[in-house]
Amino acid sequence: MSSQLHDVGKISIRDSILLKPGKLNDDEFSEMKKHAEYGVEIIKKIESSTTENEFLHYAQIFAGTHHERWDGDGYPNGLKGEDIPLPGRLMALVDVYDALTNDRPYKKAYSHEESVEIIRDGIGTQFDPVLSSIFVENNLAFRNMDNNYSNNPDEVNDLSPTMATLTNAVGTRSGNEYGHTEKVQQYLEILYNAMLKHEVLSSEVSGWDKDIFLMSAHLHDVGEISVSDSILSKIERLTDDEYSDMQDHTNFGIQIVQMIKDSVGSESLLHHAERLTGNHHEKWDGTGYPLGLKGKGIPLEGRLMAIVDVYDALTSDRPHRKRKTHKEAVELIKNGSGTQFDPELVELFLDCDKEFETVSKMS
Repeated sequence: MSSQLHDVGKISIRDSILLKPGKLNDDEFSEMKKHAEYGVEIIKKIESSTTENEFLHYAQIFAGTHHERWDGDGYPNGLKGEDIPLPGRLMALVDVYDALTNDRPYKKAYSHEESVEIIRDGIGTQFDPVLSSIFVENNLAFRNMDNNYSNNPDEVNDLSPTMATLTNAVGTRSGNEYGHTEKVQQYLEILYNAMLKHEVLSSEVSGWDKDIFLMSAHLHDVGEISVSDSILSKIERLTDDEYSDMQDHTNFGIQIVQMIKDSVGSESLLHHAERLTGNHHEKWDGTGYPLGLKGKGIPLEGRLMAIVDVYDALTSDRPHRKRKTHKEAVELIKNGSGTQFDPELVELFLDCDKEFETVSKMS
């Protein structure tokens, strides 16, 4: 599971570099290589705030060592041979094979056979001789796997691949089904369109870039990556201390978004992400967290996400309970109008709840 974060540092690399169709120049390649160090920094920051999180231990190794080479010519630390941790040596093979057999902005996918030959040529220089020999001997299993996934529509979305893997890793650990963040995005879009249609708070959202706003929603629970496995997967009711740790995910989320902003500069995507991450557990009556904001003192992004997040949680299975029906979820949100939720937004939700139900039934 932790392998999904091997490229998390790329979230700090400029889009103009990640999406460049041509060869990177020396300065751009130098910046691209920093993603390994950025990944370690992000994971270390999270790891320092949590305990019992073996997930992050492995994630840090994957992020920091998958571009090291057997001959010592890799980066970021120029490690050589068995000084490179085993997870990094494994990921080096997997990452190169995956990159070769998939389209990239700067190249078309290589065939399986071409990719195997390239890796064979790197035995003992780029790759661990033992591991790469095992790969070559078992390469047909990789080809079959590649065929199974190449036409999977779930792999294709409008979100940058690094952000998608980050949010999917968070979702998997916290008991959400794959595609959880895509559902959240669709729920938000329903409310966004309803606001414009009924001219409710439309003056606020009319200046937003809709695509950027919806994309940023994928980071709303990113702080949960800092919460220990024992809490995320606990079946029984959380103790007060455990619940306090769980609540801290909003603060950790803000810190993670801020770290990304520090690396790439302030952009509207991260502006929305920071508000969605930090404010979606605030309540209309001021009894929420982390800041106890009240009413319209809660940024609109947080008030929207509060409804969406609760609906999604209620209609999804969790480690501690089974999902509720759409009707039950609607009734609970209706009862929270004016206390937990913005009354105007609840009215909008009730007007379009059937659209929510349609999305909730998607696998």
